[in-house]
Amino acid sequence: MCVGNPARAQVINDPDPQCAQVVHAWVDPGLGLDPPAGALTSQVNDPDRPYRRLQTAIDALQWHLNNTYQGPPAQKTVGLVHAIPGLYGPHAGGSGDLLPIVMRDRVHVQGTSTRACVLRGVGIANTHVFWPSSPISGGFPTLREVLVTWQAAVPAAPLPSETTPPAWSDQPDTREFIDSWTFQGGEVQMYIGDVAAGNWEINARISNCVFDLRSGWKVTPSSPGTVTGPYFAIMLLSTFWESDSGLADPRGYFDRKAVIANNTFVFAEWARADANSPPSWIHDSRQEAVGIIDVVNPGCQTSGSMTIADAAQELRGVSNPLIVNNLFRTRPANPTAPTKPMAMVGIDARDTLASNGGPYRESNVFAADRVGCSTDLCVI
Repeated sequence: MCVGNPARAQVINDPDPQCAQVVHAWVDPGLGLDPPAGALTSQVNDPDRPYRRLQTAIDALQWHLNNTYQGPPAQKTVGLVHAIPGLYGPHAGGSGDLLPIVMRDRVHVQGTSTRACVLRGVGIANTHVFWPSSPISGGFPTLREVLVTWQAAVPAAPLPSETTPPAWSDQPDTREFIDSWTFQGGEVQMYIGDVAAGNWEINARISNCVFDLRSGWKVTPSSPGTVTGPYFAIMLLSTFWESDSGLADPRGYFDRKAVIANNTFVFAEWARADANSPPSWIHDSRQEAVGIIDVVNPGCQTSGSMTIADAAQELRGVSNPLIVNNLFRTRPANPTAPTKPMAMVGIDARDTLASNGGPYRESNVFAADRVGCSTDLCVI
């Protein structure tokens, strides 16, 4: 163990890149070059040869880790992507990345600074997401635009462009992190949902980021269109699972153990619409926008002759994230709006507390009326 966080036991045994053996890759959306086919890992550990696409760098590091894996003694070996300032995504002058960015097991992503590294959506749906559109049972998976997905960030998930998992697939999961980024647009900016390799808990750390939920704003005054804001900045989703091989097998929900710390969620902007206007609230988020939501998909799915479904069909949060020291910047409620943006929904009060040795206290900043859930365990 390197560094522990006494606030939650789930954090204490996290592998720490400062203590692990680390391999590196750099990505520069402006000046970087991706290698030719067959030479994906050739730029690993070479700061003078950055990749252009963030996804290429992530995939290259996982392949390098797989190709050099020496067994359990190398369990702490991880990859670290260093992102150079710039615009990431399929934009003119951007990195050229197709969305979503897929986080991989044992690979961390570090931005240079929050304002310098921007990942922006383009309004093109790319991922099927269970959509919590009703108090009971929600909706079937619908195609939505996701900016970053953690569905492949578990040991059993296939290697990039492969069907087989990495060499360490039988080892404990690593808590990957993404740090110091700004996320704009998309419908779900950070999706921590069903994994691409059966049923696993997901461990993640999202820190020191800005989640820009504003909608209807222009990147520059001369931009041809506007950026449409997300419905959810961070979505934790767990689907009910039940084995069809016998009643004695486990069933229930796999945890989404996300550490969400030191982030800012921006729902509106206080500024002048033009040089001659007084300051006012402009560029609001969607009225239905939520900063962090924890929700289940209770079924109903079909597996063979069995119906897989939770007897309790209500949508609710069941995961155990650690949500500390975040700022949710919402504007005063619009009295004419039927709904209002929410900071957090479905989060247990106990998941938002922190302590430095004294009593546990709420460490996040949000308007008291911008949190909610359906059980007495939730403050939010």
